[in-house]
Amino acid sequence: MHSSTAAGQVIPSAYKFIEMRQEVGAFAGKANLGKGQLGLDPSSASVVGVRWSLDVGSALSLEADGSMFLAERDVLDLSRAENDRVIGQSDMTIVLLDVRLRLNLTGHRTWHGIQPYVAFGAGIAGEGGVDRTLEESVLMPQDQRFDFGNRFTATLASGLSLDLSERFSLRADGLFSLWKMGTPTGWLTVDVDPLHTNPQGEWLAGKSVLFSIGWRY
Repeated sequence: MHSSTAAGQVIPSAYKFIEMRQEVGAFAGKANLGKGQLGLDPSSASVVGVRWSLDVGSALSLEADGSMFLAERDVLDLSRAENDRVIGQSDMTIVLLDVRLRLNLTGHRTWHGIQPYVAFGAGIAGEGGVDRTLEESVLMPQDQRFDFGNRFTATLASGLSLDLSERFSLRADGLFSLWKMGTPTGWLTVDVDPLHTNPQGEWLAGKSVLFSIGWRY
């Protein structure tokens, strides 16, 4: 009895299992943070950071991210006319630490080397540094100065990872971050806001596009 050539052929699978359970990586990108109704908050920013992830199930991974937003903000002076309050821009740094649960849409494997995902998480953002030169030059009162403080954040994300080898991968992420900002008390006085139209606080959304390289182990 003779075996046919066709019967001995193996059709290669488009799916490939990921053998490593942990990954570390570094990322960089750009963010639009939203200036808020009063225009006090930082707008665009460059983003750099590091990431660690651990596969905790067939399709789930736990991630911890540390991000640094190198941002610019408009500095507004209430002593000037309402349509001429911007006296310049200053630099500030925002540090964001968050934890996410990632759902890998192809499970613990890639499809043609690609692994798409969605994720959600929470964390805390804080002011890592701010240039106060402009406020000090006009002797701006403390209660009129923008203060980022510490903010709880929520994050939604989606993206995909592309295998370069068994250990190395490239990744592209789109992130939506949400935090609530307060308004300096000096902006809520009767003299400044007689009609009480300025918000005491507002939810602001940050949108980021990030690219990273990761190493599995």
